[in-house]
Amino acid sequence: MLLQMHDYSPEAKVYWWTTAVLGLVALSIAVATIAGFERGAILQIVLGATFAAVTGAFPVRIPGAKTSIAGAEIFVFLLLLLYGPAAAAFATAAEAAVGSWRTSDRWTSRLGSPAMAALAMYGCGTTFTIALHALRSGGDPGLGIIFGMLLLLAFAYCSTSTLLMA
Repeated sequence: MLLQMHDYSPEAKVYWWTTAVLGLVALSIAVATIAGFERGAILQIVLGATFAAVTGAFPVRIPGAKTSIAGAEIFVFLLLLLYGPAAAAFATAAEAAVGSWRTSDRWTSRLGSPAMAALAMYGCGTTFTIALHALRSGGDPGLGIIFGMLLLLAFAYCSTSTLLMA
């Protein structure tokens, strides 16, 4: 069997399939959105996602956990600021895919990690973008406010992705 889920409870299997499918839907929407961008923007997004993926090739395992992390968020957040949640979701999925291929032999991790990372970033990134547009409708919010919002986004993304994958 391609997906070895013999150690998953029935509830865990339902959860995994639900979040993985939702993540793949989010990733598909992201790719379709990116495909509508100009060629130069697509190139920059692919380059940013490549940098994120290369960073994902050197994950750091968290002691005592089955989870690992990489430092790709700088590229992911930059893509979010420049091109929106679709680009950020694409990059975070690339980073998670490379990281999970390097740290796990299980297909549930190799498929689920990028899907769940894309779902978390697409959701958090969309919320960030909506809030930023709302603030900008009242004038320029200033870099301090945007930076504060990015910190909140980072916390929300970290929490969401951890909860989805844990």
